[in-house]
Formats: sequence, C-alpha cells, structure tokens
Amino acid sequence: LRARLAKRFQHLKWFGKGPQESYADRQKAAKLGIYNGRVSEQLHPYLRPQESGNKVGVRWAALQDPSRAEALWVSAPPESAPLSLSALPYATDDLDVGNDKDMVIKHHLTKKREHQKHAAEPE
Repeated sequence: LRARLAKRFQHLKWFGKGPQESYADRQKAAKLGIYNGRVSEQLHPYLRPQESGNKVGVRWAALQDPSRAEALWVSAPPESAPLSLSALPYATDDLDVGNDKDMVIKHHLTKKREHQKHAAEPE
C-alpha cells in the first residue's frame, strides 16, 4: 500500500523496531519499542537519495497532525505478521532523481506485510 498524505501529518509514532531504520536483513541493532519523530527525520541522508527510513516489526503506527489532534492509524491484526513501514516526505520513485535538490516534498506512507522468513536472514 502506498498513499500520499496531507502535509499536516508530520509526526510519526510507531510500536516496532527502532529508533533507526531497519530492514528484514538489517534489524539486529533495532530494539522493539514505541518511538516517534518527524516524518522529515525518517529519510536517511545517504550520499545519493534512495529509499530509506523503513521500519520492520511494526505492530501499529500513527501519522499525527498535532495542531488538529488528528491521526491516521495503521495496524497489523494480532494473528498476522508485523508490518514493514516507511513514512517519508518524498515518493519512493522520486528518490532516484539523483540529488535531493530535485525532489518535491509529497509526504508518502508505504506499508508492506512482512513475511515469516526472508531470504537474506540466516536460519
């Protein structure tokens, strides 16, 4: 699921692995907990802009608009696998333009269902 959100949803709070970005094959240092931060802080400043800021093991997440006390909630049902989620101020496709000066802020949320086993993880 990919969604473009209103700019007012600028705060991300999640229960999952964090606080740094984590991926199926790169999550050992991430600890399960409740974390929060601005959406603009989720994009890692790699030399070449690319997909980043992913969170694995997410049970729930909220994108919040503090000025209106509104939130968009996303959660995984208790019996299902946790989610993999990223909330970035840019569309993933826009990250391949080459440099961050060419990117347009759009506020995007991407949600994926995690699989029980990943090829990159040791057994």
